[in-house]
Amino acid sequence: PSTSETNSWMNSLQAVARALHDLRPADIGVAVSDGKADGAGPLRLASQPATGWGHPDVGVVSEYHLPLSLKRIDLMLCGRGQDQQDRAMILELKQWSKVTLENEFTHNVMVDGQERLHPSEQAASYADWLTDYHETFVVGDVVAAPCAWLHNMKRADAGDLMDARFGDLLSKSPLYLGDDTSNLAASVSAGIGHGGGNDVLGRIVASKFRPSKHVLANLEAVIASKESWKLLGEQRVAYNAILAEMQRLLKKKGRSVILVRGGPGTGKSVIAVQLLADALRMWLIAAHVTGGKAFTTGLRASFKGADKLFQWNMNMRTAPFQGLDLLVVDEAHRVRSTSDNRWKIGRASCRERV
Repeated sequence: PSTSETNSWMNSLQAVARALHDLRPADIGVAVSDGKADGAGPLRLASQPATGWGHPDVGVVSEYHLPLSLKRIDLMLCGRGQDQQDRAMILELKQWSKVTLENEFTHNVMVDGQERLHPSEQAASYADWLTDYHETFVVGDVVAAPCAWLHNMKRADAGDLMDARFGDLLSKSPLYLGDDTSNLAASVSAGIGHGGGNDVLGRIVASKFRPSKHVLANLEAVIASKESWKLLGEQRVAYNAILAEMQRLLKKKGRSVILVRGGPGTGKSVIAVQLLADALRMWLIAAHVTGGKAFTTGLRASFKGADKLFQWNMNMRTAPFQGLDLLVVDEAHRVRSTSDNRWKIGRASCRERV
């Protein structure tokens, strides 16, 4: 991580520690990423709850990578609420001290001359992602509760962030400020401060990417409503052969690859999307990736409500090892030879996908 990013972590996490000092549990389970600074790799519990200290225990996850995404959650606080509901509080941390709105219509905010997402909306989008695509949240065992904290900003300077246009957003994803620490602490106490933290944390870090039935319904609705996504003639023959081979290979141990060849316009992408839908219907953990970012963007626009099933090839760098039953690689000729970027030297892309 860069120096500025490291300083941001230190400043924000110290602010959280100070704000919650009076609520600090005797036993805290912290999720770390096998010592890797970039957060890649499987999460594990770094500490187990101490015995004899009593409750509440709180599970803490810092910089949690959303599976099959390049996005990270600043901080998750896990535990059982006063209402006995298991929760993960999604806490978006910002060091902003001044924010403005460009006009009466915009919903983005201006920070140091740059257009940024409202921090409560950022937290809410992460919570929605978990609810739709993370196994523990999909089955309803744990509820994602988003909020944001701007620990350097006073309420007197936050008028634009609290504007009436954000009323619905703030009711779903509350915003806390530097002089709101008592309200933040009370919310944490009520929401996750009644035990079970390490248990909730353990279930989250052990779970996988798994789209919800709601996401599958959205995917199938688009396929059913648009002729362009329906299999016709020889496409159906090819699809049946691919599906049968996939089912045969799933019964074998180890990993396998099925190569599908066809000229432009023959329907390979139609087959790929239908295969994705049927695999999810079979309760397999599956995702679709392409080698072209523009193509991925187009697919996401076509399949709103199921858009996170469609990933750009480079997003797979942070995917959990063997975290999927099926990975459908479309536009394979556009896949880069390696996953290198300016920050990190990657592996051969094809090997990484397998």
